[in-house]
Amino acid sequence: MGGEGRSGACLHQTNVEAELGRQEPQYVKSRLDVTPVEGGWRLVCPVTGDLMFLSGGRAEQCARQTALLLARLGHEVEVRIHDRFDNLAGTIHYFADDDRPAGEQAR
Repeated sequence: MGGEGRSGACLHQTNVEAELGRQEPQYVKSRLDVTPVEGGWRLVCPVTGDLMFLSGGRAEQCARQTALLLARLGHEVEVRIHDRFDNLAGTIHYFADDDRPAGEQAR
């Protein structure tokens, strides 16, 4: 499926950095959802689009990595994790990194 890589890094992190890393830091609220779909799991990301995973744990890991990156880029992020029955199982909040100097690129 589209989001899983062998290195353990979420493949679309490069896309997030390319999309947002050149922009000045700004306060933005974002929400990432990990939801079950037929045959796997979906990470809904408004910045880069949806990604599909075979493993719910891997989708959650990618959501957390993406949320950390977005927080470094000035986003307040809410990650919502659903169980296999699509019930909300948990919510994690990541707050924007206010200490980041203006114009600094994500690393």
